Amino acid sequence: MRTITLLQFLPLVPAVLADTVQYPEIVPGPGLPSLASLGLTSEQLYKMESVSPSKVNKRASFAPNYVPFCESDQRAHTHVDGLRMCYTYLSYIGARDCTVPSGFRKALYCNAGDAHINGLSINGRSQTSSCASVAGALGWILDNCKLPNNQIAGSQAVSGNADIIVTGMSSSFSC
Repeated sequence: MRTITLLQFLPLVPAVLADTVQYPEIVPGPGLPSLASLGLTSEQLYKMESVSPSKVNKRASFAPNYVPFCESDQRAHTHVDGLRMCYTYLSYIGARDCTVPSGFRKALYCNAGDAHINGLSINGRSQTSSCASVAGALGWILDNCKLPNNQIAGSQAVSGNADIIVTGMSSSFSC
């Protein structure tokens, strides 16, 4: 009688795992539509072709008085894929309102994996902009802040409403 051991199947494990790709779960912020309500999954958004951030930025006029920046503190950095997935999600729901509350409290627009996309009113009053404009600010971060190791973190004002600042960074560092 031949005995089969678990070690005999070890060479097959990489082939089985190759078909299993994990995508960070996209979690919309409060008040924004869920992926299920849009008939989407995180995997579909990850694979979806989105408008290039460069193309969005060429037609957007950002706040002339806000100086966008790329965060240099490594604790703020997160993987670029999370920001890109949130960019695609926010672009997809484009015309919907993305609002920040009053009182200098942040609004969470989206998180994917460790990436958090937040908005903050710089004047302390509640502000609203289209989610497409929020995506445009996130596009600037994607275009300008990505490091060679695919880490990213930054901040930019929303086109058309300079009172909303969008940040894209690690959830553990997020403002």
